[in-house]
Amino acid sequence: MRGTGALRLRLAGDCPETPQVRSGSRAFRQSPGRKGAKMDYPGKLMTDRYEQVQLYSKAEFARRRDCILNVMKENDIRAVWFTECAEEAYDEWLTGRRYLENMLVTDDGRVLGIRRNMPADIFTAHEDAPDVHLGDHFSLSPYMDAEQVIAQLKALNVKRLGVVLPVRIKAALFDALCEAGIECVDVSIPVALERAVKSKEEYFVMKQAADIQKKVFYALPQMIREGRVLDEVCHEIWHMMASLGASGVVHGGLICNGPQEKTIPDFAGLDRSHRIERGDRFFTLFEANGPGHHHAAFGRHLLFGGELHDDWEKSVSDAAAIHDYAVSLMKPGKITLREIAARTQTFANDLGYTVREEHGWNWMHSMGGYYYEQYSLQDYTDDIPLRSNIVLHCHPLVRRLSPEGLPEDMFILNTYFINEDGAEDLFNVPKGPILI
Repeated sequence: MRGTGALRLRLAGDCPETPQVRSGSRAFRQSPGRKGAKMDYPGKLMTDRYEQVQLYSKAEFARRRDCILNVMKENDIRAVWFTECAEEAYDEWLTGRRYLENMLVTDDGRVLGIRRNMPADIFTAHEDAPDVHLGDHFSLSPYMDAEQVIAQLKALNVKRLGVVLPVRIKAALFDALCEAGIECVDVSIPVALERAVKSKEEYFVMKQAADIQKKVFYALPQMIREGRVLDEVCHEIWHMMASLGASGVVHGGLICNGPQEKTIPDFAGLDRSHRIERGDRFFTLFEANGPGHHHAAFGRHLLFGGELHDDWEKSVSDAAAIHDYAVSLMKPGKITLREIAARTQTFANDLGYTVREEHGWNWMHSMGGYYYEQYSLQDYTDDIPLRSNIVLHCHPLVRRLSPEGLPEDMFILNTYFINEDGAEDLFNVPKGPILI
């Protein structure tokens, strides 16, 4: 054991620094943006209690709408058409609810939402979010006849139309719009970058997501027991996350890589039917949201019992060093994700490692209600300078060679809030090997 100060994770009840696992903790009773605010129901009608029963304030939804209006002003367009909502959760971001088919935001600030698979004449108005109208006898879809689409847009006096995700529109509809004198402008990236900048209320719910995962992490010594089936522990982790308010658990479990002297080339580790043994290594793959639907991601290496071997400890420490180097470069201004990736690769090479860069392994991107958001590597935004108040999750993956000479993947997973001072760690948990 190299003596680098590996963290020993104790039972939650034994550790005074460990947050207690209670879903009703004070932090989850506070209203967003107003620390310590209390509910005051007497004498108030339900319609007057918006701030008490909704997660985000009306001012927050107005801010998001204004982001779209800014894009419209900068591009001299009269409306922005969101041709698809569910895949990237733009409906939830702008209206507070999911499962709209598409939306149109007009330059007078109206947000027109079209419900999926419902005729326009039975749409009803919703007053939860400001100036959001579901239907209002308005219908627009990329799958409608071109004449209907053109008629709707001309009724709104739209001659220059911003489009988010134009890939959803067929070429014939584009041609028809052009012939009708309606110019289409792809504003997918400008809109995505506006959404990437987080408000104080969004920061609050990101911290909630991180706090949920930290509570589960500190409860792991109570879950990981010799003889337990790995699948049971993974289900317990998922259930605890959900019970604390995570409504969208992308990954919530453990990867078991067996003892230190063995090599598991498969990223997924041992089969989940494996019975836990002393000396097993684990990786916490936590990727989930909180009550506000904003995601966070967290991953650390654990050793259950036994002595820490020098070679594995060095591999974890080196992966942490490579991770921290990438994070040290995350500052708003001139640097881009592509530059961070290139400089991190050079740093890793100097340590004798190679960061995986093949397509599909995206180790640095923003997160939100939709798991992947811009900014993002392997995307059109990886060469755009970082802005302040964005969130990035980071996990540069390197491949170590075990004592057997076999390759094994190694990385640290964490989420950061990027501001003028650099990267703020949303978890603040040591990145070295952790002993249970």
